[in-house]
Amino acid sequence: MTLNCSSAIWLASGGYIDLLNPDREAIRIQDIARGLSHTARFGGQSPWPYSVAQHSVLMSRLIEPEFAVLALLHDAAEAYLGDVQRPLKALLPEYRAIEANFEGVIADKYSLPWFSGKKSLRYWDLRMLATEKIQVLGTLDYWISTAEVDPAEVRIKRWGPEQAYSRFMARARELRIPGAGKAES
Repeated sequence: MTLNCSSAIWLASGGYIDLLNPDREAIRIQDIARGLSHTARFGGQSPWPYSVAQHSVLMSRLIEPEFAVLALLHDAAEAYLGDVQRPLKALLPEYRAIEANFEGVIADKYSLPWFSGKKSLRYWDLRMLATEKIQVLGTLDYWISTAEVDPAEVRIKRWGPEQAYSRFMARARELRIPGAGKAES
């Protein structure tokens, strides 16, 4: 595959990936873990750093076991594209297309039941959001009303990027995700 330098980004594993035409062979669980552990939820506007990796690990422990891998990787595209907040994402149809393409490549790479778990995934993602609103943001007045879902029964503690990376990789090994056999720093 030819790499388009104008749309390629460098990866922590030392390779590159084309944002417009991602190669499934360039997708690595270590890069996903590294990217998500350094990607802040809520556009970095929370009182303390809270990563997408931490969100994903916690959610993967709450959801039905058959959807745990899907929950861990549900935001994996953000490792490459960043966490774009919903109001901005709604204004960027090209971004949504790029994100959907990445999600499809990642789903293919890891044989994810991307659509079969969507309803349960959405439910738990909203429960995590309600929990994060209370425990991380300190408010309930953000995106969703508490009437839609109950907060998840989880206590969110502060993880730094290295702890988020390590816990993401440990969870990936636990779930037997290909390539997670050895955690790389």
